[in-house]
Amino acid sequence: MLKVNESVTRRLSSTVGVALSSSGPLPTDGKISEHETMSTTDWDIFLNYGSRMIKYKRDEICLKEGESQNDLFQITSGGVRIEKNGKVVAKLPSGAIFGELSFLNWYSAGVNATASANVVADSKKVEMVVLDGQYLSGALAPNSRLRSCFFVYLCNLLVSRLQTTLKLMYEP
Repeated sequence: MLKVNESVTRRLSSTVGVALSSSGPLPTDGKISEHETMSTTDWDIFLNYGSRMIKYKRDEICLKEGESQNDLFQITSGGVRIEKNGKVVAKLPSGAIFGELSFLNWYSAGVNATASANVVADSKKVEMVVLDGQYLSGALAPNSRLRSCFFVYLCNLLVSRLQTTLKLMYEP
């Protein structure tokens, strides 16, 4: 199993997932129930045994298009750019998560998924947490509350990304 040391886990559990867990769409009554959000304790389940830290320098490829992968990545410092067909299609700052489409394809179909674009370090120094897809799957399977919270979190992430993309495409 992968293990992040305790001091890193404490620091990360307060930041991993935070970037979007509070910015997604709210229920119509304006309240988010405890069941719908990932808590620090929930993130600790993933961080304690199912994650590792990795570092990149500017212009290093973090994830290559077409590469088989099922992990989730969260940038903890620096930023990355997403490239498709040699063009920059997005830039992601510290706090952003990527790899969710491959993870969801792999999780739902049970077969190896591939990265849909190149992810390249866009800062002098980029650090990120890699959440192991196999571990996530095993941790989610027996715990329906955690599974529900995690997938609501991913849905909020995807809705936020889609809203941003639509604004870029359709607003002058």
